[in-house]
Amino acid sequence: MAVYEPRVNIVMLHWLHPERTARCLSSLNSQTYSNFEIVFINNSNKENKSFSRFCRMPFNYIENSVNLGVAKGRNLGVQNALGKGADYILFLDSDTITHPDLLAELVHAAEARHMVGLVGPKIYQMKESPEIQNVPSSKGLKGIGDTSLHKISASGPKIIWRAGCPSWRLFYLHSLPYWLQFFWLLSGGKGAQKWLDLSRGEGEEDKGQYDRMEEMDFIIGCCQLIKREVFEKVGFLDEGFSPYGAEDIDFCFRVKEAGYGLLYAPGALLWHCRQSSFTEEFDRIFNNNCHILRLARKNLSPVYFWGLFVPDLLFCIIPMKMVDSLRKKRLDLLNALGRSL
Repeated sequence: MAVYEPRVNIVMLHWLHPERTARCLSSLNSQTYSNFEIVFINNSNKENKSFSRFCRMPFNYIENSVNLGVAKGRNLGVQNALGKGADYILFLDSDTITHPDLLAELVHAAEARHMVGLVGPKIYQMKESPEIQNVPSSKGLKGIGDTSLHKISASGPKIIWRAGCPSWRLFYLHSLPYWLQFFWLLSGGKGAQKWLDLSRGEGEEDKGQYDRMEEMDFIIGCCQLIKREVFEKVGFLDEGFSPYGAEDIDFCFRVKEAGYGLLYAPGALLWHCRQSSFTEEFDRIFNNNCHILRLARKNLSPVYFWGLFVPDLLFCIIPMKMVDSLRKKRLDLLNALGRSL
């Protein structure tokens, strides 16, 4: 007798870096979970309209005349997926590579716990191979679909990027964890204590230290499996966080406020590319800084916002970021910080 598989629609946005998008789509061909399809949003990129050739699953193509940003683009995909009867929506960044069991592990974790509304994987850092960097157009995508180009080497260590987040307020809004870590290292410690590790293993080799399934305060938006009922009860992403930055934190906060749990599923594995150009890094810092301010103002009480967040921002976080930018001789990052404020 056939095993029932809930229907999953993967919402993926494309904007720049067609080689990464093609590689991500190609990696989905190896999924052991079969009941899924792609909702592909081309966010105002006129080239590379033939991405469907890299994926053998059902492929719904939506092209926008302008760049809608992450929240609005994903909301368009969610509307499409819900209209097609999806039981789950998977937000997946196009600069990732999926493990063959990713979907199966995420769905299994979500189905096993009734009040869990959102599930995320263990995410590894990934460096791109020279063969697939800086591909300028669809003409350069020939061969990207070959498995040899997106296969992850099993011989090297797996370096963690994210394994859930126990407190988005401490990690994204306050300087205390970084001061504690600084003084710990200054005193001779070789690494941050586990209780200081709010980024949950960033930069650590995976030795099974984060292999326990547990609920979190935040699951990062590059890969989130979300139950249909969550959108029906909570609503869609807040499009005020445009073009991107903190919309995933805000959504997780609203999901928890509605009574749902956020689950970290360590059996689900994903690789995420963190390389970016100077221009992209400037935009990322500018948007993230702007939207962290909006996030705090929207979701914190007035006493918390004015009494704790603003003083910490003005007297600790901003000076620390300025010093760090100068230390790295990155005046562009200092400019991004100043413009965002």
